[in-house]
Amino acid sequence: MTIDPRARSVWPEPPEGLQYVRQTLTGGEYISTGLFRIGTVDDKGRGRTFSQCERVTSLFFDIDLLGLYDSVRQSRGRVLEARAQDRKRRMYKLVDSQRDAMLNLMLRDFVPQLESVIGSPASVVLMSGWGFHAHYAVAADIGAEKVALRAVHAAVVDSVNLQVAELAGAMSPPLTSYVSAFDRTHDVGARLCRLPGSTNRKAGGRSLRSRNPAGV
Repeated sequence: MTIDPRARSVWPEPPEGLQYVRQTLTGGEYISTGLFRIGTVDDKGRGRTFSQCERVTSLFFDIDLLGLYDSVRQSRGRVLEARAQDRKRRMYKLVDSQRDAMLNLMLRDFVPQLESVIGSPASVVLMSGWGFHAHYAVAADIGAEKVALRAVHAAVVDSVNLQVAELAGAMSPPLTSYVSAFDRTHDVGARLCRLPGSTNRKAGGRSLRSRNPAGV
């Protein structure tokens, strides 16, 4: 398995008999954030469940541009389309300068709120094409404590979302609907994230790179 060297601490080499789940989906290449017994997950991802996960190797926090984009539109009096797919189609039409302005806002003001809640910088922060993936490596001696790690993840996300909502509400114009900046999915270990170094095929071929949306 080839992993971007920057993310090696997040995806350490698996012990014998264990592996990360790799899947190719519509949006690109994905990898699990935990280890599974070889043979327990098929090529369609069946068996990739929280209960089947043997060991969590990282806690993954996802902040997506769509939530911010929706909030900006609502602050301007726009009525949002009911389906996320339709809202994403509008978002994909953003010119690079608009997209990068919002990504820079997220990276400058919102991702640091996560690091403040946890009390340390992320092991690696990758731009996912339309947002950021912040990964925290989990020490090997607690990787099997799945229930506790799931509770930690849930508590961190709830706390950081409150902080981001407060910041967003104080902006001009206020983004009062931006209350769930970070994804509240808590299936730690079993959750898929984009493979570092891969391409987000839904983002105009943009590859995942570390925390610099403007590429400067």
